[in-house]
Amino acid sequence: MNSTGEGSDRMKTVIKNATIVAMDDAHGSDPFTGSILIDGGSIAAIGPEIEATEADRVIEGADRLVMPGLVNAHFHSFDVPYKGYIENLPLEVWMLYCYPAFGFRPLSKEFIYLRSMVIGIECLKAGITTVLDDVLEVPTQDMQALDAVFRAYDELGI
Repeated sequence: MNSTGEGSDRMKTVIKNATIVAMDDAHGSDPFTGSILIDGGSIAAIGPEIEATEADRVIEGADRLVMPGLVNAHFHSFDVPYKGYIENLPLEVWMLYCYPAFGFRPLSKEFIYLRSMVIGIECLKAGITTVLDDVLEVPTQDMQALDAVFRAYDELGI
C-alpha cells in the first residue's frame, strides 16, 4: 500500500462494541458505545451501525476506550536518563546533579537515538501520539544529535 492508502492491499478493520470518544462534529465529546471502521490507514466510519462483515479483521472493543491520541505539548527527552535518579529536590539543586557545570561529555548519537526510542515507546503506551520535544543536548547540540531524535520518532510514527 502506498502512503495515500491506495492500492489493492487495503485492509479493513472494525473495532466493535467499544466505548468511543470521537471528539468530532457528528458525535461531540460524549462517550458512546459503537464501532469504528478503519480502511487502510484511515478511519472511514464511526457509529453504532457499522457491520463487522465489512472487515478483513475484527477487534472486540468491549471494556475498551477508543479516543484520539493525546498531545504532550511540553516535553524534555533529554531528561529521560534522570527519571527516578533524584527525587524531591528544588529545581536548581536537581539541575546541579543532572547538568553539572564542568566535566559534561557529549552523548553519542546512538545513545540519543535509543533514549528517544525509549521515551517514544513510553509515550505511545500512554496514548500520547504527538510530542513537542524541547530537545537540549549539553554541552553541544548539532544537526546529527537532532537527527537521532527525529529518526527515533519517525520510526515510531510519532
